[in-house]
Amino acid sequence: MKTVGIVAEYNPFHLGHRYHIEKARQQTGADSVVVAMSGNLVQRGDLSLTDKFIRAEEAVRNGADLVLEIPVCYSCQSAEIFAKGSIEILDSLRVVDFLAFGSESADLCSIKKIADILTYEDEAFSRSIRSYLSEGMSYPLARQKALAQITGADEQSIMSSSNDILAIEYLKNLNRLGSSITPVAVKRVSSTYNDESIDRLFPSATAIRKLILENKASTFNLKETQRLLMRSVPQGMASELARGISEDNLLCLDDFYPELKAVMFREQTEIKRFFEVNEGIENLILRNLPACHSLEELIEKAKTKRYTRTRIRRTLLNILIGITRSDMERILGKSEQHCETDRNSRPYARVLAFNDRGRILLRRINESRDDSSADIINKAAAFEASSELQQIKLRYDRIANNMYYSKFKAYRKGIRTENDIMMSPVYIRD
Repeated sequence: MKTVGIVAEYNPFHLGHRYHIEKARQQTGADSVVVAMSGNLVQRGDLSLTDKFIRAEEAVRNGADLVLEIPVCYSCQSAEIFAKGSIEILDSLRVVDFLAFGSESADLCSIKKIADILTYEDEAFSRSIRSYLSEGMSYPLARQKALAQITGADEQSIMSSSNDILAIEYLKNLNRLGSSITPVAVKRVSSTYNDESIDRLFPSATAIRKLILENKASTFNLKETQRLLMRSVPQGMASELARGISEDNLLCLDDFYPELKAVMFREQTEIKRFFEVNEGIENLILRNLPACHSLEELIEKAKTKRYTRTRIRRTLLNILIGITRSDMERILGKSEQHCETDRNSRPYARVLAFNDRGRILLRRINESRDDSSADIINKAAAFEASSELQQIKLRYDRIANNMYYSKFKAYRKGIRTENDIMMSPVYIRD
């Protein structure tokens, strides 16, 4: 029985995602599909429009067999950290044979070449980076130029494509783990990751979010929006999104701006203790905070060439959740003080949705366990952390999820009457 793994956000799940799952099965000949998916906080530094259970259920109804949640300490960070957490989960399941990722180029040879260079960083590459840094360039730009020097323009251009950047990070982590998982590139068709046009064969999640959030902020024609959504997302997802629009129940980070301001005013003297608050970004944010009446206004005033919109959003999200620099050092294995105690801490993954094939896959995962396998969480309330590091990660999951559901109206209406840790996975019988 062959299994293909996918890393995703599905914010929201759309027809391009269904196509990717279908192609992943076709290209690998896999019998089952397991998805490591962001929970309620996502990598672009935002909250998911719809909650994780809705998105996971839609994925299973459209080709996936098992959806597992990526812990929040990874899901709302940079591509490098997001990939690290995702690949660690898939590799530690001990049943995943392939990793299928979307790619603008689908040039697996070039992606592998760059991933190998970045993983092992020989002296010539390091020397080239140092040379560009000495000219006053930022590290990302110096790295790009060093790659261009070593590999040529074709490979260097991959670093400017969102899915290919993630693909490089996935392969770096497969290298780091010495994983036996085989990478497979699925050609992205029609739209690119950041394409904002809704009139594509497979519009991007960015385009769909733009359509929805514009309607959320203004008077709109619900029937016309539903018509556009039906061309872009499966019927179940279209119904959830249309209902969310009509009930004003689709969340984003902007909804938490009052809470964010309160936290930042309270913590401003200690603000550098939070993750990604460095290089003076806090000065830009705090200087503009008092006069800004919305998150969008604050980001617009604080952004520079050095601090992108996404970087600012992720920094603000870390502050809101309370994710500290010292905890992230431990999570990333960079804390000298705790390296010995954290060395044997296992990854974990929470089950969000599955079908009958997913049930068989869960059984295989359990039978394949060894000392370093991921802990699988079926009932979050009953799960006991096996290490201090797991406790730290779980605490951030609970803070983030309880915050999310505090404003998710279906939660208050009793559709989900318990708090997050009491929620059960969605089981869809074939």
